[in-house]
Amino acid sequence: MAALALRRSGLSGGLDLLNIQPEEPPPTVAPAAAPADSWSTTTLETLPEDALASVLAQLGSSVDQLVVACVSSSLCDAVSRSWARDALLLSSDPHLATDQLLLQLTLGRLARGLVRELDIAGCDLLTKSAVTRAAMAQRTIQRLNGTNVGVGSWTPEQLLRVIAALDDLRVLTADCRSLGASSPLLRLLAHPAVRLRKLVLHKPESGAALEPAADDLVSLTAALKRKPPGGGDAPVASLREVDLGQSGGGLRGAFEFVAALLAGEECRVQKLALSGVRSASVEALAALGAALDGNRHLEQLSLGCNFISAEGCRALAAAVASHPALRSLSLEHNPIQDSGAAALSAALCGRGSRLTSLSLPFTGAKDGACRALADALAAGAPLASLDLGGNLVTAGGGAAPPAA
Repeated sequence: MAALALRRSGLSGGLDLLNIQPEEPPPTVAPAAAPADSWSTTTLETLPEDALASVLAQLGSSVDQLVVACVSSSLCDAVSRSWARDALLLSSDPHLATDQLLLQLTLGRLARGLVRELDIAGCDLLTKSAVTRAAMAQRTIQRLNGTNVGVGSWTPEQLLRVIAALDDLRVLTADCRSLGASSPLLRLLAHPAVRLRKLVLHKPESGAALEPAADDLVSLTAALKRKPPGGGDAPVASLREVDLGQSGGGLRGAFEFVAALLAGEECRVQKLALSGVRSASVEALAALGAALDGNRHLEQLSLGCNFISAEGCRALAAAVASHPALRSLSLEHNPIQDSGAAALSAALCGRGSRLTSLSLPFTGAKDGACRALADALAAGAPLASLDLGGNLVTAGGGAAPPAA
């Protein structure tokens, strides 16, 4: 029996050399071994089917098999027969997943209609145009995981083109960036197959046109909360991250949108960022606090640069301090003053706080906030990271939290 020894080369990141040697040398003198460069694909192609299947089974990942499939039609047929299901799982080796590999497979080597599942999550070398071309070639794809593909998130328009190319799409998982509550975004969320993991909302550059009502987030809230007609979860159930970044100031009702989004058991958002609101009202912050009271999944909350006042901070304090999952809170560059910072710190003294990171730089905090923080730490608050930079804290006040 022959022993199969497999060697890697640097070509295409895959396997292209197969060295077959006898277990025992023949009694006669063997001819000189051919140099490695002389091996050709016929070495694999001439193997018996069972031996070739054994070789393919030893490959480290499905991407390695796909690299082999690109070599010739006969090897592609062998790889196709070895698959347990009709799936391209490029996410297992994202550094090998390139546009060339994807397009060679979907447009050339693999039969049209063969692929039912395409997983390209984390494949940052792929471009979204190549994924769209692959979808147009393999219109039978039913499940597509396209999170963190290429540079930046998908736009609604790009995802809608992928959807239009697929005849039987059942699940599309992706991240998305949009200029406010645009019409393409609302159409995207209305599709029952869409499962957004991350939603980033931008505002247009100064002077750029924004379509009517795109800065009004009421329609977006309704779209995220609306369940599909055929049953199933609302789009908000799949969201894990929402980022309004610096766009909050350019979108009407940003705080109301965040409060409505977090309310309800179906919301599974774990990370939320909102900044740039010129004046966050106490009423809006109270609504956010009420939403947090019923929320069980949010882990990171960033509300920097929203002109949150001391009264607004007090409206949030109790809900933030008692949240069962919240680990990180950032309120930098908000004028909450010493009284607001002290109220938040005092709330941490209560039971149930899970906050391990609190960021309050440039908020007007003084020694009173430091004393309240020291009391919270002495009472068992689990804070491990505290940022009070840029505040009016004296040497005596600054020594209080470390001493606790």
